[in-house]
Amino acid sequence: MITPVIMAGGTGSRLWPLSRKLFPKQFLKVATDHTMIQETLLRLAGLETAQPLTICNEEHRFIVAEQLREINQLGTIILEVEFAELTKLPELTVSNHAAEEYITRYTSLFSSPWLTGKRVGIYEHSSAGRDLYYRIFENLGADVIALERSDQFVPIDTEAVSEEDTLKAIAWSKNHNLDVVFSTDGDGDRPLVSDENGN
Repeated sequence: MITPVIMAGGTGSRLWPLSRKLFPKQFLKVATDHTMIQETLLRLAGLETAQPLTICNEEHRFIVAEQLREINQLGTIILEVEFAELTKLPELTVSNHAAEEYITRYTSLFSSPWLTGKRVGIYEHSSAGRDLYYRIFENLGADVIALERSDQFVPIDTEAVSEEDTLKAIAWSKNHNLDVVFSTDGDGDRPLVSDENGN
């Protein structure tokens, strides 16, 4: 079902002197026996619609209510809100709490640095957690090599690895003598791991 939304704001400057600030053109009878706002709603006749939502400023709310009541289309009237211009933004506090909890969540599972002696390449691309993965592997004892960060979204996923990314992993494994290439999808909730040959 369609919910009509009628934007009925305005300052009355475009059809002056007929329209004025407190009585802009949408409330005028211009070409028919109905006002322009009434004509707008009457054009919906024959359609299955919910009661209309009409947005207007506070000065016009009673005019809107009266004109819509005349055609039995009162519905809901929503008043515009004026926001003061922002001249200064508040100082934002950066908290690393979530990052530390994320790292602890995975490193606390192991009682020893069991990746000691292993070389792990991290394909960072555009993954949301790319600044955290190396810390997890370093805490587990691995020698970590960062691989190819991108500021453009890279559509990589566990079931959508392009041939280009596969060839990169094979080359990185060979060039950096890696034991594993690690990556994730864009939002970091699907880990992706290759073997020592990049496959």
